[in-house]
Amino acid sequence: MAESSNVRHTGSSVCWSGVKVTAGSKKNPKPILKGAGGEGLSGYVEGGKFCAIMGPSGAGKTTLLNALAGRRLPNFEGTVLVDGKEPDRRRIAFVMQEDVLCPTQTPREALMFSAGLRLPATVSLAEKRKLAGDRERPNYQVMTHFGAISQIAIGGMFGAAQPLLLSFPLEAALFKKEYGVGTYTATTYFAAKTAVEVPKSFLVAALTWLVSYWLIALEGPIILYILALWLMGFAIASTALLLGCLVPNVEVGLQVSPAVLVPQILFAGFFIKSEQIPPFLRWAQYLCSLRYGNNLFALIAFGPQETDSWDNSTRAEAELLLELNQIEPGDWWVNVLVLASIGVAFRLVAIAALSWRAARTA
Repeated sequence: MAESSNVRHTGSSVCWSGVKVTAGSKKNPKPILKGAGGEGLSGYVEGGKFCAIMGPSGAGKTTLLNALAGRRLPNFEGTVLVDGKEPDRRRIAFVMQEDVLCPTQTPREALMFSAGLRLPATVSLAEKRKLAGDRERPNYQVMTHFGAISQIAIGGMFGAAQPLLLSFPLEAALFKKEYGVGTYTATTYFAAKTAVEVPKSFLVAALTWLVSYWLIALEGPIILYILALWLMGFAIASTALLLGCLVPNVEVGLQVSPAVLVPQILFAGFFIKSEQIPPFLRWAQYLCSLRYGNNLFALIAFGPQETDSWDNSTRAEAELLLELNQIEPGDWWVNVLVLASIGVAFRLVAIAALSWRAARTA
């Protein structure tokens, strides 16, 4: 059991001793929660402290939490005290790993239902509604907006990459033929392809945000979202072009593409934070266009210039989100520069790879 830094509220201390849970018949009980040597578990958590209960699968972590929360357990033994007194089980709860809730209820309705049945009659309906709102409200606006822009970024990544992965290996055969007879060079071919592709990708980015921006009620100028998605699409398309130059056909390209695109989702900052990535893998995030595109979206939506009008709690959550994802408000130009560099560098490498393959074939 481990403790970490203080939280803002005082909280209640919890003490337990001789906690033991068994299953089966009384003649042949099977212990499912016990301490060393068969003794009951004992412990103490000071109020206002974070506490972690760690152990391998099946060690009894959830069973211990169920016992401390007062859930009905077969053959439970031991004593649990909150602030030195017998606890009121109706006032204790925790979020289970796989909780089961009514699928048609909103989070607020689920909390109101539990509060209405479990809190004592001395707590008024207005207080119950306030408690339910306090539990539901934290970072709702911030997290829903961050989830929405992350989803749009992921969709933009696949939308920019998949068409090129499907079409470019087929175009490569025509390029090799015309390159072999001296019709044009690889540089000329890529310059013409980029000139056609860039305006089209800007139109796709504009249509994407014209549909999504007002539906989500995002903060920040829409033109900045369009430009950020356009630049990210350019970098992703360059990655797809390089991959298309290296694979022999469409089938191989589709098989290899998940290894290039899916890791970018993990490094984008939505599902896991940068600090949770193993150190030996962190270098890969610097080649992931999705990460820098998502950083730009987050800066546009949650930057200081947008959150000044928010309440203190929501603004603090937005600042915490940027901090956890290691996004510095003043570094927007770094993300723009990296995306542009990835787009240009990968296209230059793609030109060299395609020229080499065409010359080798000839």
